[in-house]
Amino acid sequence: MRGLAKILICITMINVSACTVRPNTKTNGEGKDPVEANLPQSDKELSEKYLVKCQEIMGLYGKPDLISAEGSTNEITGCSYINGLCIVDILDFNGDGIEDLLLVYNNSKHFDENIYGQLIPSESTYEIEVWTLYDETLEQLLHIPFVGRINSSNTLSQSSVNCFITVFENTKGLPVVQLYSEVPYLRTYSYSNYYYSDQRLIEEQLEYHDQSMSITDVDMKDDSYIPVTEDAWDEHNSSYNKILLSAVLSNDGFTYTGLMKVLGIDIRQTIEQTSKVLGALENQGLDSFVTVEEDYLSSFVRQLDKANRERFTGNEHAKPAITYCLYDIDRNGVPELLIKSGEAEADYWYDIFAFGNGQTHRVENGFYGGHSVLYANGESGLLVYEASMGTYIVTQYSFSDNSLAAQELARGNIGWDQDYPSLDDLGMPGYQRLSNYYVPISVLLYNFSLA
Repeated sequence: MRGLAKILICITMINVSACTVRPNTKTNGEGKDPVEANLPQSDKELSEKYLVKCQEIMGLYGKPDLISAEGSTNEITGCSYINGLCIVDILDFNGDGIEDLLLVYNNSKHFDENIYGQLIPSESTYEIEVWTLYDETLEQLLHIPFVGRINSSNTLSQSSVNCFITVFENTKGLPVVQLYSEVPYLRTYSYSNYYYSDQRLIEEQLEYHDQSMSITDVDMKDDSYIPVTEDAWDEHNSSYNKILLSAVLSNDGFTYTGLMKVLGIDIRQTIEQTSKVLGALENQGLDSFVTVEEDYLSSFVRQLDKANRERFTGNEHAKPAITYCLYDIDRNGVPELLIKSGEAEADYWYDIFAFGNGQTHRVENGFYGGHSVLYANGESGLLVYEASMGTYIVTQYSFSDNSLAAQELARGNIGWDQDYPSLDDLGMPGYQRLSNYYVPISVLLYNFSLA
């Protein structure tokens, strides 16, 4: 187990009255005719029923809507989030051959406050539902009264959060709703997976806390769990290369413009994809979110997860999860994963991981990350702007043959009453800052592939 603590994976058969197991023409082997099994006969029948459910939710909470508000004197900082019916997607959640309806909506409750005094959604402001059609009646397959979140505050007094949801496809070809949560001030992060297996709804939870990895706060129907190794967790939960959707639902620090300029994430595309699916339902058809499928997805997820484990376990000075970002340094269509580690500015360091020949490998040399900001323009290599004690250095890094090459572009000094020059001031326009800023890697991977 690579010298780390054992992980407990809890497999819970969720006891929800609305989770009905129904006749299955795809997996029961009985070959029943759909008419005999009372299953829907066409996309038209499904779309009509699903549209009614969507209209019901929009009647209660409103249509998909983007809220973006500045929190200071610039267009970057503030908040942004999706209101109303946020996500509508069509997928076969329980693997019976019948397309189901996935909904995520903002219930207008449980708001928190960010550092600018703006009200923003919490994880319980959003709810997830999956519906199916059986015997001409809508039945609920799943209801989760919260989504994934990353708490951007380092103190208990500030509960500002960022909300997300990811749905990926597992090795059996079934959708898995994954909620990733991170609370830096508690030194805790966790995964919750919800999916169907053998016609039963399964919940799996894994939590990393302080110096240990364990399962907490799980109501197990049969009072049992399965202890497994890290490799088993990797194989079962991280070995996916297809993301069905991955969305930012709210951000407590950036406006819509800020998300675009700093993170490269267009939160509006979630609304546009939802509108596309709604439009198909209105036209008596079925449509889905864009699916992202790449060989490197699971490899990067496992690499980052491994780095976080090493930081959380076997370390008496365990710290919050390290930071990371994605950028295609060599412009070959496959991003590199940049992971920043260290305990303080003096020893921050960036390691770079590239994907090739079916696996992720560490690039031979990284670079110092203290007092530094990363920039990219989407055309050439990576810029690192280091500034400290009145001295600034701008270095461009290019990548080839598994090695980084550095070229210093600018160096200078400023007086105590002067500001450091911007890249525009130095004759380097068109660059945007790179960072993860409390975004799960699945969201970054999905948005990178859509760009």
